Amino acid sequence: MDRAVAELVTRANVVATIARLKAELRASHEPFVWATIDIGNVRDIPEKIQSAWIFALRAERWSGSHYHPNSVQHMAVIEGRGRSRVAGAIGEMAAFGDGGPGERWFVIAPGVPHEFYPVDGDMIVMSFHTATAQELLEVSESGGVTRRYE
Repeated sequence: MDRAVAELVTRANVVATIARLKAELRASHEPFVWATIDIGNVRDIPEKIQSAWIFALRAERWSGSHYHPNSVQHMAVIEGRGRSRVAGAIGEMAAFGDGGPGERWFVIAPGVPHEFYPVDGDMIVMSFHTATAQELLEVSESGGVTRRYE
């Protein structure tokens, strides 16, 4: 999947989407904003991956602990750095292609709570799911509120 991410981040439509999400985040009070990515013609995407997303996460604010009951999530940081909390364990996150310390890929099993905290500025992440965009469920760890993104 490294090659797929490397390809995607150079595509004009992905670059434009990231710029748009950064602007949307600045105009919003939400902890994050998102968009889906078309992966239909991307080489090196495993067959099990059914949808892809870009998220812009607000600096110094936890994204909100949640889990996906119907999908494995594969996530890479594209810009920035931060902290992760996956199944209660806190770790450091580093940008894809960065030589510094921290995890670059997170593979999160169905039902595992997770959230992210950007430090030193907003953070851009690319997230791949084994559920389609229309099927992906997100369940809040506190309160059990369910959300669909599409």
